[in-house]
Amino acid sequence: MPTVDSPAAGHLRKGDTELLKGLGILMIALHNYFHFVDPSPGENEFRFDGGNVSRLFGMVGQQPLETPNLLFDYFGHYGVQIFVFLSAYGLTRAYAGREIRWAPFFLKRVAKIYPTLVIAVAAYLLFALTPWHQDLAWELKSCAVALSLLSGFVPGYQLSAVGPWWFFSFIFQFYAVFPLLNRLATLYGTRALAAVAVAGLVVTILADPILYPLGFEMGMFGTVVGHLPVICLGVYMARADRFAVDRKLALAAAVVVVFGNWFEPLWYLMPVCVTLLFLAAVPAAIAWLRAQPLAHRFVGYCGAVSLPLFAVNGFLREPFVRPANGFHSWYLSLALAVLFLATSLGAAQAVQWLEQAGRRWFARRLAARS
Repeated sequence: MPTVDSPAAGHLRKGDTELLKGLGILMIALHNYFHFVDPSPGENEFRFDGGNVSRLFGMVGQQPLETPNLLFDYFGHYGVQIFVFLSAYGLTRAYAGREIRWAPFFLKRVAKIYPTLVIAVAAYLLFALTPWHQDLAWELKSCAVALSLLSGFVPGYQLSAVGPWWFFSFIFQFYAVFPLLNRLATLYGTRALAAVAVAGLVVTILADPILYPLGFEMGMFGTVVGHLPVICLGVYMARADRFAVDRKLALAAAVVVVFGNWFEPLWYLMPVCVTLLFLAAVPAAIAWLRAQPLAHRFVGYCGAVSLPLFAVNGFLREPFVRPANGFHSWYLSLALAVLFLATSLGAAQAVQWLEQAGRRWFARRLAARS
């Protein structure tokens, strides 16, 4: 069958994944800003509302100059699926044919990612002392839940403290189950991945109506279960002979993405179908970026600092959202979006430097004791 092939030989290279991370984090950061800037149609991220897409089209028709705002608001959250896919894809490629010992594997991931969350939480608590945040006791409790990495299982706190931090709880859940998933894929192949993906989808569809009334704002999407279809896609693509998306599959995914905005049963398939469309566009996107040196460097840099940028952008938006909503000007909203992004990148770089300096200090202390 005809396929859409990656420009990389066989599979994505490290430079390719950095670019994809950069595109993903830009979508997420701008979504996190524009989601709170008027006008907002809402989005179908964790819950479905068939009226959101109608509001989107109505607002674009009435205020066409607000189109960037509206599109990032409605679609930008799908950047998260890029990271979910790349996490599964990258780990599967890294551990291909290797036995994974659970404890060393999981602790290595904790040591790699958790310090960034700790620094971001400390920075947020300083930010929480500003006039934009008043209830410090609630902030402290929410940060404690976030640091516990259990927010996905605590009603009322799935989006604790800073909304995007739910991803840290999810990613460690993913690390906890990945060795088993990798083992199943090795022993039983594609059928096992398909069974796990379908099971995750079914559990999500059945459990969400029960969880929402109990205070779980994200339902199963706050846990690894809700993301199993995209995770299994990442494992499958990493184990395939080459990184390619069948054109007929991409067309079917496009149909689901279109109608999934109106019909809830199809909406549950949207994350994996949007991911498939993104993967189909990867060759053209990477080729274009390579032909644009400035864009290539900028997107690649965003990818290199994507983790700290993810950690800090959610709470840095407030000083930019308020004036954007106060003046109701499309061009001011865009200008503030650029300032917000620049500020978030500066903060992300600072967090990365602090994290690296902490690692060097800790390594010297260990070396001095040995």
